[in-house]
Parts: sequence; structure tokens; C-alpha cells
Amino acid sequence: MQSTGSLVLATATGSGFGGAIALGLWRDKTVLEHLVEVARVGGADVIVIVVGPRAQEVISLVDLDDVVIVINDDYQEGSASSLRAGLDTMWRSDEIETAIIMEVERPGVAPETVISLAEASRSAMKPITVPKYRNTRGSPIAVDRSLWPRLMSFEENLDLLDLIAAHPDWAEEIRFEHSSPVKVETPTDLLTAAESPR
Repeated sequence: MQSTGSLVLATATGSGFGGAIALGLWRDKTVLEHLVEVARVGGADVIVIVVGPRAQEVISLVDLDDVVIVINDDYQEGSASSLRAGLDTMWRSDEIETAIIMEVERPGVAPETVISLAEASRSAMKPITVPKYRNTRGSPIAVDRSLWPRLMSFEENLDLLDLIAAHPDWAEEIRFEHSSPVKVETPTDLLTAAESPR
């Protein structure tokens, strides 16, 4: 049986988080706890989390019952290294057909979005399914297994939205009427995002 995995990239450091956005507070829990909960409610069959800065402290905050932890000691080389580490772990399971890629710096993702994205990806004719929020593409992004080797070949920093813009024939869009999850870089950004209605 083919399954869907959520890949949470939790190595972003931001500014003012003590080195790890994952440890920032999203309402009554950490950002990483919130995203793991979103992945669970969103129906992920497998959840893989890639951590880097303050890894052991970050790991101690997560309920590990259904989570695979990957420690990326090379996170400072750029975002591509974390994506590569996570996809490599998923690649070892023949059952995972689609990766829903979530970023710790974009925590304002609703479980309903993840569910709709996963459903759309199952019938998609292209290897990437990307949300179109009002007038802009955003996160999370669903990537079919067939494209993982290509993504794992990149070095340094890789922005998936830039990649989609460069290869529009790789992606199908699924539309949402609410705003795109904003990118968080500081605690002020995080507080504003947590308090903002969609």
C-alpha cells in the first residue's frame, strides 16, 4: 500500500530564537510540536523531522511515538542538506510515495490544507503539487517519489518555490481562498503569525 509522509524541515535558525525556530512558541506549544500535530491530524502515515541546531533539546520536546528523527549535522551548509537528509530517510521505505514538505519557518499551516494537498497529489499528473493561496504559491508542498533523486542532488540553499517557478511544467496547483502561511524569522514574526486569522 502506498503512503504519504510528512517531512518537517526544522533546521532554520531565524534570529532571536536562541539558534532554533523549532523552539519558538506557537500559542501554547513549540513550533515543532505544533507542526507535528498538524502532520498527525493531516493524516500522515509517516512523519520525518530533520533537526540541526540544538538537536537534543528539540528532540526532547517531541512525542516520538510515530516520528522519525533525522539529525543533520551539516545544516549550516544550506537548506538543501536538510531536504536531502529527510528525503534519503523516506527513500528507504518503498511504501512512501509522496512527501508533504513542511518548513519550520512557515508554521501557520492548517491540517485541512495538508489533507487537501495530499488528496490532490494522489491524482496529480505532475510530480509536484503546490498550494495557490489567493494570488501566491506557498507551503507545504507535495513531491512525488519520482522527483526525490533530483531534489537530493542539489547543494547549498534550495527554495522549492523558486524551483517550481523555474520548472512550471513540474507542478500542479491546488487553490485555497485563505492567505499563504507567512515566513517567520523573528519572535515578533512568530507572535504576529500565531495571532493572525487565515
